[in-house]
Amino acid sequence: MEYSSADMYEDVPAVVFQNGMVCTAGGYESAMLYDIYLASDDILMCTLDDKYSSEYDIPFDTLLLESMLDIVHWLRIHSFLPDTDEPEWVCEECGSSDVETLAWVNPNEDNTFVDFLGTDDRGNNWCHHCEEHTGLALFEDYDSNQSSSGD
Repeated sequence: MEYSSADMYEDVPAVVFQNGMVCTAGGYESAMLYDIYLASDDILMCTLDDKYSSEYDIPFDTLLLESMLDIVHWLRIHSFLPDTDEPEWVCEECGSSDVETLAWVNPNEDNTFVDFLGTDDRGNNWCHHCEEHTGLALFEDYDSNQSSSGD
């Protein structure tokens, strides 16, 4: 895809991935994302640029979930993915869009939606990925670095 501005590449995501070839603390390394592509064997791959300016390709599924979410977020804010795929609400802990919130409905009008009980009350929300009550965040405001900083 052609890009309209070189500015979008100034904030490319740094990703963390499992690399069996290098012995590092916990077996994880980090690098800057350079490219994402579909290999000839239909495996999603990404090209990374490490701190030594070496480029190498790894399978996308070796990235940590938080890195994958950061990439999707970056792709969306730079209009590489259509806005229609963007969820409105996500779990503030893990970023999953597989969430529910309690709501008021009108039972006399085919259970039409009236209002939320309150997305800011953790007791009203459920994340199926975390399998617990959680806060909700607007996707456009979600910051995976902020949610993982409390761990």
